[in-house]
Amino acid sequence: MLNTKNFEYYINEFSNYMLLEKNLSINTINSYKNDIFQLENYVLIKFKNKINIEDILSKEIFEKYLIYLYDREYKPSTLARKLSSLKSFVLFLEDEKVISANPTKYLKFPKLARKIPKTLNQDIVDIMLNNSKYLSLRDSTIIELIYATGIRASELINIKITDIDFNEATLRILGKGSKERIIPIHDLALNLILKYWKNEIHNHNKLVKNKKIKFIRNLLFLNTYGKKLSRQGLWYIIKNISKKLGLDMNKISPHILRHTFATHLLYNGVPIRHLQELLGHSNISTTQIYTHLSDQYIESEYSKFSPRVN
Repeated sequence: MLNTKNFEYYINEFSNYMLLEKNLSINTINSYKNDIFQLENYVLIKFKNKINIEDILSKEIFEKYLIYLYDREYKPSTLARKLSSLKSFVLFLEDEKVISANPTKYLKFPKLARKIPKTLNQDIVDIMLNNSKYLSLRDSTIIELIYATGIRASELINIKITDIDFNEATLRILGKGSKERIIPIHDLALNLILKYWKNEIHNHNKLVKNKKIKFIRNLLFLNTYGKKLSRQGLWYIIKNISKKLGLDMNKISPHILRHTFATHLLYNGVPIRHLQELLGHSNISTTQIYTHLSDQYIESEYSKFSPRVN
């Protein structure tokens, strides 16, 4: 029998991921969900419930489903979006270790034009970095750390204090596909982390003493209930910071801060290969999207300062 309960649970988890890490709009996420539900309905009708959830995500099912979609003669853009939705869903399940193999890996998909990522200008970043008096120490540290390293939301919530080497000024990250990378941290961010952690340990020790309990604090960031911070929790923290500082909450997210980190490094001349390593991209084509933003920046600066243009 098709376990629709489990399937829909993972669709909801995927939706949260698209909202919190990819910063997609609700309308876009609903389109993704509808595309995935269409696959589920196809399986229910085609196989009359006589299939396990693992079988849905098989190469054979996807090949048959592709033929089904092509036969319906969708517009090329609609077909490309539907297939992109499914591919993103499967990649998410693979990254979360729900499945061990990617059934879409060797299937040919029509390519969608890659969108240029949204970023923040330096003025907005400066407002977020230079108004710590309005923010908690934890929230200031989160902003500083994301902008200093460009790490993903899923990576930030899993950082342990032991992942930070204060002597070498580096952060060890276990990223997508369990790939480890070492990221340098500048002194401003490192000192803020140290200040934050000392404060956290002080409060932690008081809690242990008052409640006469024993537990070890290792995760760098926790929520207000002393539990592990979730991706959704981090998203709300960033939105709340934006609100406190009078910024547009709809234009700021953990992923946009990551895009901003990458773009600003390119503005300042960091080689694309180095940026690829810092961001943890397995394919440099993913990193190259930022060069479009860098080219736009260079062109605008040229227009401002070239004596022949003015």
